[in-house]
Amino acid sequence: MPKQAYRHDTLSAGYRLNRVRLTEAFATAAAARDDRARRTAERIVARHGANLTVEDCDIRTWYRLWGKTLQATTPGRLITAIGRECEKTGGRMLRASTFTTKLSQTCFCGTKVAKTLADRIHACTSCGFIGDRDKVSAALNAHVRLNDPDDPSTARLDIVQARHTQVLFEPALQEALSSQPQRGARPARGRTHAAAPTSGHPDHGPLLDTTHRPVPDKPRMRPDPRTSGTRPTSEQPATRTTRHPGASAPHRHRTDITALRDYS
Repeated sequence: MPKQAYRHDTLSAGYRLNRVRLTEAFATAAAARDDRARRTAERIVARHGANLTVEDCDIRTWYRLWGKTLQATTPGRLITAIGRECEKTGGRMLRASTFTTKLSQTCFCGTKVAKTLADRIHACTSCGFIGDRDKVSAALNAHVRLNDPDDPSTARLDIVQARHTQVLFEPALQEALSSQPQRGARPARGRTHAAAPTSGHPDHGPLLDTTHRPVPDKPRMRPDPRTSGTRPTSEQPATRTTRHPGASAPHRHRTDITALRDYS
């Protein structure tokens, strides 16, 4: 057993210095996340307005599934920043319960489309609408109505309004919520594209640059005169080699004084 409590231990100067450095590093990282979330919230509010509705999700469940991976995105910090930005601009952010709305399991036509968490594509068998699961849920979230703004469980999806939106804007809605990649999208850093060549060059793919850049020739290096069997060049005069009586064929000795003088 320890003789005294840990709080009474004497800490070394190096330990105190490292602890201060770690505290500063964590504080700097937290400030960077706050600034990134604030700037993202500003862009969202400027584009979609100050009255927004988000799903009432428990972030703790996400951390149990993905762990520290969420520290790069910090969804809870982003939602808090969006709510703060809505209040600053005179609006309000509302929360809708996922149990009453079921946005990921519903289509614009009102049909229930059952999907697991691994299914990321929304495909309705009734109306034939196909799109990205998250985008469809976000579009349906614009048609959510709350009887009590302070109670997320009172949220309901207005199916009639969602159906009218689909009828009026079906071509544009299908293109906006499509699961296909956007035009001009580039592959992520560190990934390679293994598609068939399209520009006639075996190293070119559809997403790679089709401009052929010739590789510059390497500078010609002067051969070492000490190496046996070197062919004569314009920079190196021809040399004669003699063979020792007791030496094998690969081992030869140069006797040309000109080559030795040029090398020195």
